[in-house]
Amino acid sequence: MEDELIERRQQNSLLLEQVKQIPVLQEIITQLSEQVKRLQEQIAKDRHNSSLSPSSDRFSVVTLDRGGRIPVRRTDYDISTTHSKMPQSRM
Repeated sequence: MEDELIERRQQNSLLLEQVKQIPVLQEIITQLSEQVKRLQEQIAKDRHNSSLSPSSDRFSVVTLDRGGRIPVRRTDYDISTTHSKMPQSRM
């Protein structure tokens, strides 16, 4: 009986400590949520919806060629040339 009482008191003490941490954890969650929102807004910005120049676009969609490779742009080819007409690079 006494052992059970001691165990209950230890559990109670542990629970009280955890309850004290709840407001701190809630504040951390709020701060992290705000940070995620800011970062998502930052990622969504590109030259189309901000005053950024085209070269500052952070991410772009890459279209793979028929072989599943990322096409390589070469300066010695006309840009209007499609990737499928480009000679394959040697590996």
